[in-house]
Formats: sequence, C-alpha cells, structure tokens
Amino acid sequence: MDSVLVTRIHSAIRKRNALETEPFEELLAAQLARLASESALRQQNKALSASLLRLRHEAAESEHQALESALANSNKREEDLRAKVTDLTSDNELLRVELEHWKERLEASERKVESAEKEAAQLVERIVLEKAKAAAQINEMNLTVEALQNRGGGT
Repeated sequence: MDSVLVTRIHSAIRKRNALETEPFEELLAAQLARLASESALRQQNKALSASLLRLRHEAAESEHQALESALANSNKREEDLRAKVTDLTSDNELLRVELEHWKERLEASERKVESAEKEAAQLVERIVLEKAKAAAQINEMNLTVEALQNRGGGT
C-alpha cells in the first residue's frame, strides 16, 4: 500500500505541479511575448530615430544649400548693383564734365553778348553824335544858304 499511496501522492503532486506550472508557463509566455514586443518596439524606435536623424540632416543640408544659393544670389545682386553704381558714377562724372563745358560756353556767350551790347551802345552813341554833327552841319549850311540868299538878293 505504501507504493500505491506513494504513486498516488506523486501523481497528485505532478498534477498539482502541472496546474501550478501552467499559469507560470502562460505568464512566462506572456512575459516573453511582451519582451519580444518591447524589443520590436525598441528596434522600431531605433529605426525611426535613425530616419528622423537622417531627415533632419537632409533638411539641414537642404537649408544650408538654400542659404548658400541665397547668399550667392545676394552677392551677385550686390556685384550688379556695385557695377551699376560705378556706371552711374562714371556717367555722372561725364555729365558733370559736359555741364562744366556748357557752363563755360554759356559764360563765353554771355561775355560775347555783353561785349556786343557795349559795342552796340558805343555804335548808337557814335550814330547819335554823327547825326547830331550832321544836323549841326545841315543847320549851318541852311544858315549859310539863307545868309547868302539874304545877301545876294535871293536866288
């Protein structure tokens, strides 16, 4: 009886152990599944982090290229504006020289006009004097003719 009892006890213990280990095995399987899921999530997180880092790098590189392009365009525009300023300064200098030339010509013309006006005034004075002399001579001749007519009996 002892052996039958021992067998039954062993059997009962095995059943009990089997019942107790089933939830443990289920818990262990669930824990393993959770760990596998977490590991997969970590891997996915690493992959996403790497993708995000790559995208940030690409965005920074793209922004850097855009800024370099904008800087190059700005430098080109500045060069163009400097060239325009140089051209305008040169044009301005040429216009200033031409203006000086025309001022000198105007001043010379004004001096000529003043000189011509003085000459004209002197000429008018001479004409007036000559006219006055001629009038005085005509008067003198008229007086001489009248005196001769009065002396001679009037021809």
